[in-house]
Amino acid sequence: MFEQSVEELDATATADALVAAQRAVLEAEAALFVLAAHWADVTDPDADLADRDVVVLPGQRRRVPIRRTGCVEGCPLVDEYAAAELAALTGRSTVAGQLLMADAVAVRHRHPQLWSAVQAGTVPTWVAAKVARRCIRADLTAAQAEWVDAETTPSLGTLPTGRFLDLVDAKIIQVDPDAAAGRAKQRSLATFVHAGQVDEDGLRTLVARASAGDVTYLVAVIDRIAHLLAERGDHRKMEVLRAEALRVLANPAHALALLTEAALADADPQIETPGDLGQGVLFPHGTAGGMVDATGAPLPASVTDVADLPELDDLELATSPQVQALLGNGAGAGEGLVVGTDGEPAPESVNDPALLERLITALQEFDSSTLDPVTVVHVHLSEATLTTRHGTARCEGIGPMVLAELRDWLAHPIHPDHITTRIHLRPVLDAATVVPVDRYEVPAPMSELATLRTPYEAFPFGTLGSRGADNDHARPYVKDGPPGQTSLENLAKLSRYHHRLKTNGHWILHHPDPGTYWWRTPHGHWFLVDPDGTHWHGRDPDLDQQYRDDNNPAA
Repeated sequence: MFEQSVEELDATATADALVAAQRAVLEAEAALFVLAAHWADVTDPDADLADRDVVVLPGQRRRVPIRRTGCVEGCPLVDEYAAAELAALTGRSTVAGQLLMADAVAVRHRHPQLWSAVQAGTVPTWVAAKVARRCIRADLTAAQAEWVDAETTPSLGTLPTGRFLDLVDAKIIQVDPDAAAGRAKQRSLATFVHAGQVDEDGLRTLVARASAGDVTYLVAVIDRIAHLLAERGDHRKMEVLRAEALRVLANPAHALALLTEAALADADPQIETPGDLGQGVLFPHGTAGGMVDATGAPLPASVTDVADLPELDDLELATSPQVQALLGNGAGAGEGLVVGTDGEPAPESVNDPALLERLITALQEFDSSTLDPVTVVHVHLSEATLTTRHGTARCEGIGPMVLAELRDWLAHPIHPDHITTRIHLRPVLDAATVVPVDRYEVPAPMSELATLRTPYEAFPFGTLGSRGADNDHARPYVKDGPPGQTSLENLAKLSRYHHRLKTNGHWILHHPDPGTYWWRTPHGHWFLVDPDGTHWHGRDPDLDQQYRDDNNPAA
């Protein structure tokens, strides 16, 4: 296997051996994939039966589509018995053998560039199979699949798998936006909520499938309630508080009381204007949309105007001990007792009809949208999509969406009959207005532009979205050093772990141009990260020398 024993390899030789082993794996998988497609040819001696008037009796050998769901345009029929032997020869089940042969045939006939990359041993075959399956599932014609192939295959190998498949999904939408909108509409009907079995710890898993917009809105509300529970002294982990928030939502009146009380206690957070960006930009908390301020403290729900709230009597009523007991918050210990209009204490019974009538009236008159969580959605649109108002939108944390689906979600975030009027659009930032500063801290507008410039962290095959990454000085910041060290030209978005690799792990970062990042591993391999993804460059003495000549920290 090796020219020398593995134990004899030093770190540098091991790094080279790892690269060679990975290449060998890709080449072996490619050989199996190519042979599976060839197997479909050589095991079909009666391929010309389709051109003859031959009656095939039930149970006899026949030619079938590569997929059980029906014919795939551009792909030939195959011998229905061929996959069983292929499966046995490769040590897999018959169904797995059928999938292997179907994937190989589909890639060969519908994705020529991808097929060439597979034959060259530079593409993981399971990724190629995923691309072919996505195009088949979208009912793309052979010509449409070939267009998606041409648009995406050059990026395969430079992007992490998840980001590459997002690109494939976006191009599938782009090749036929009308059909994509129809599929989105059909998927919206295939929603469900399923409760799993109780495990040995007395826990159950709740699984829900709904539109991306509905799930984002729901999780934002859950995050909001979880933060309120934390503010009230519950010091459990946020994951646990989110589960507790689900229990609160199970009693809508309880949730309404909790959110209303918080809305009364907190000021109205205003969406910042461009001039406020330097004081702190609001970003979603995690991937769900719960909001935090510049200090990291959770923001309250948005209330547009105090004048929009019910009369004071109704608000006192909503927080009275009797109503709190009715809403499931306990007895209330007599706190905030409401005095009736006649000067006498309000009735103690939560079943008092007058109390319930006043509560219903107050809730009917109250605009519950003022309790919605503040959610920031970052949407990226191409110039063509903006011009035609038709095509693909990329939502951070969600992925590619049909533009019509996004538009419907923003217009009707709660239900189809509710049209929101509380959408705030932020102006586009102009890079020309953001100048270098003579301090370590990165101004918010500069950070936002760096995020937009590199949607994902600038580390090889990075998967962390830049909005969740740190602002790293590519050339380390030097106290009392030259002016303008903090600038767009010197920023790299990195996760905390990758920042530590650069600082303490002997990784070297060379940042010659905006959006271009050269990384040197501790044992001498170079990677280029640019807008097209990650490119392995191997060893390069010239880059080693150039790095030293640039007076950067020692390699």
